[in-house]
Amino acid sequence: MDRDRTERLAGRAANDDERAFELLVERVLPRLQVWISLRMGAVLRGRVAPEDALQETLIEAHRSLDRFQDQGPGSFQRWIFSVAENRLRDLHKFHTAQRRAPDREEPHETEIAFARRVTAQTSPSSNAARHESITRLVAGIGALGDDEREIVILRALEERTYDDIAARLARPRASVITTYGRALRTLKRDLAALD
Repeated sequence: MDRDRTERLAGRAANDDERAFELLVERVLPRLQVWISLRMGAVLRGRVAPEDALQETLIEAHRSLDRFQDQGPGSFQRWIFSVAENRLRDLHKFHTAQRRAPDREEPHETEIAFARRVTAQTSPSSNAARHESITRLVAGIGALGDDEREIVILRALEERTYDDIAARLARPRASVITTYGRALRTLKRDLAALD
C-alpha cells in the first residue's frame, strides 16, 4: 500500500469519513476474509459464520480506527489483522463461556449496515464468485500441514518478511523459504485439481 495515501485515508477515516475507511478495507478485504476463515477454529466456526466474524472485525476496526498508527508499508493491514485476532479471541471466549456476559457491547444497527455495505462492494454474482474462490482457497490452505499452513498465512496473507517469519517460528530463514515454496506448489496443484 502507498504509505502516504494510507496515512491520509486513515486520518480521514478516523474523522468519520466512511468512504476513506471503505477504501482502506477494499485493499485488504480478500486477505482478511481468508485469514479469518483459517484462524477461527472448529469450535468458533460451529457457532459463528466467518462472514459474521468479518463484519464484527470491521465494526471493531471502524470503532477503534483512532488507535491506528501508520508505521510504514503494510501497517494498516497488520493493524486490521490484529483487530481481527482480538475479535476472534473475544468471540471464542464469548461463545465458549458457561455464562455469557450481559455487558457485551452490541453493535448499533448503523454499524452493522456499514459493515455489510463494505463487504458487499460488488454485484451478487461477483460476491458469489469471490465467496467460492475464498472457500476453495481456505480449504486448500487448511489442507496443508501445520507448518506449511502457518507459513502461508504469515507470508501470503499477512505479508510478513521471511526474516520476521523465521524469528516468530524460531526456524532458519532458508527453512522458511523452502517450506513456503513447497506449500505453494502443493496449493497450486490441489487448487488446479479442483478445476
